[in-house]
Amino acid sequence: MGIIVLASGKGSPGVSCTALALALAWPLHVPGTTSGPERVLVVEADAAGTSAVPGYLQGTCSPAAGMATLVGTSRQEMGERLPQAVIRLEGQPDRYLLPGLSGPTQMAAHRHTFTDLAGWLRVMTRSDILVDLGRVGAAAEPSVLVQAADLVVVVCRSSMPSVLGALHAVSYLRSLPGSAADSRPSPIRFLLVGERSPYTLREVQAALEIQPLGVLAHDARSAAVFSDGHSPGRGFARGPLMRSASHIAQTLTAYLTSETATVRTSGTTARPGAKGKAVTGRG
Repeated sequence: MGIIVLASGKGSPGVSCTALALALAWPLHVPGTTSGPERVLVVEADAAGTSAVPGYLQGTCSPAAGMATLVGTSRQEMGERLPQAVIRLEGQPDRYLLPGLSGPTQMAAHRHTFTDLAGWLRVMTRSDILVDLGRVGAAAEPSVLVQAADLVVVVCRSSMPSVLGALHAVSYLRSLPGSAADSRPSPIRFLLVGERSPYTLREVQAALEIQPLGVLAHDARSAAVFSDGHSPGRGFARGPLMRSASHIAQTLTAYLTSETATVRTSGTTARPGAKGKAVTGRG
């Protein structure tokens, strides 16, 4: 189980949409088995504020849910409140969202809250965490979540402005210090949203000089479900966006599994924590 941070450079390549699509496509454990995550949680940590509440949730988020309910709590209190602060995605069990704060002012005032949150995310049992960091480099950015990550994924489109923005994002992410546990920066990969507009995956890889995870389909109709709260409609789950999201999710879970196996084989603990806690969530 692990933490994956999704981020971007300039522009709006669709980090929030990507995080939500991946969560709905995330492969969870088969009942009766002991391997694989039991749940997946999307954490909104964009310094610009939440996009899921006005978009995907159409303003229907309960006042008792979200990051705002964790602000001002002690570390122990946060752990007790966290299961009630998350909401179920599409009413599905085991797929959750922790809505973010309202905007940059709140984010800047409560950056310290994310330090305790990162600690709790690290020790959640049988859980995979997808952090929507949004555009990197903002003053209110909770970079502590990058330091806690097992993998950082830079999301970009195949246009010149987006690739240049991703290049700067990669440089910035590499400049951040590693976690206190092992001092190494989190590994970075990139995810391309749409291809040949005009650049191919291979051309973008050559420009960024990091490994790709693959291509997420540019599917505006399906993306509007996440960005604007549109009804999924017939065929949504079988559409280009969700089919490609399923493939990327499989790639990411395989990466997390291989990293966990490496840590166990080497006999080291990359980022130790206390006893785990499960997410229950609201309906």
